[in-house]
Amino acid sequence: MNMNSKDKMTKYTNYFTNEVGDFDLAYETRMLMYRFMSIIDEAMEHQCISKKELASRIGTSASYITQLFNGNKIINLQTLAKIQNALGIEFQITKESEVEELKNQGSAGKYILPTLEVQSVAEVESPQVSLKEQ
Repeated sequence: MNMNSKDKMTKYTNYFTNEVGDFDLAYETRMLMYRFMSIIDEAMEHQCISKKELASRIGTSASYITQLFNGNKIINLQTLAKIQNALGIEFQITKESEVEELKNQGSAGKYILPTLEVQSVAEVESPQVSLKEQ
C-alpha cells in the first residue's frame, strides 16, 4: 500500500495525538521524565555516583536504573523520592503560569525567570523558587 505525503503526515500526527486531539499523554510523560532524569544525571555526575551505586542506594537493580535512563521504563514518584533522598537533592517545580507572571513583572527588556535547581537537602530550609534576572 502506497501512502502519499498527506497520509504519512496524518499518520505521524495521529501518533502524537489521541482521539480527542490532545497531545499524546505517553509523549508528555516521557518528556517530563526526561527532564527529571537529566537533573538526576547531572547530580550523579557532580557527585561521581554510578548507576550501579544509585541503584544500591535506593534498593533496586542497576538494570532498572539503566532502563529509566534509556526511557524503557517510566519513573514513578516513589522512585523519584528515593533518588532525591539518595542524592541529597530536592526537586522544585514551578507552574508555567507563575513563570509568565514573573516575566510580566520585569522591566525594560529584563525579566525574572524561576529556575529548577537541585540543592543539597542540608542547604534547603524551605522549598523556594530561585530567581535569576535575565
